[in-house]
Amino acid sequence: MTSSAVIRLVSADGEQVLESPRFSTDVPGTYTFYAEYRDVTSPEISVTAADPANLAGTVLHVSKESIYSDGGDFSVLTLVNADGEDITDLGTFYANGEVLEGNRFSTTVSSLRPVQVTARI
Repeated sequence: MTSSAVIRLVSADGEQVLESPRFSTDVPGTYTFYAEYRDVTSPEISVTAADPANLAGTVLHVSKESIYSDGGDFSVLTLVNADGEDITDLGTFYANGEVLEGNRFSTTVSSLRPVQVTARI
């Protein structure tokens, strides 16, 4: 169905139909999109393309360095840039190379081995 949908980029200059269901840019900013398929219009979504210069000095913080492996205890992961701004929403988080569904880590696997938590923007 995606190939049959019309995807529109919304900007101050108006709307532009994308030629394919993919979007990439080297220009930092926030981009807003919505899709139309037959008589249905999706809600708008926004995607932020970060300026690499603003990402220098970004630090990954964890709320707790150790948790219980009961599946209920967790650590919150946040990204803060060099200016002290929270840029967590720009990151994808990983535990031992496996992508996390958000910015929280919990586990039910007991181990004395540390878990390597990383982020990618």
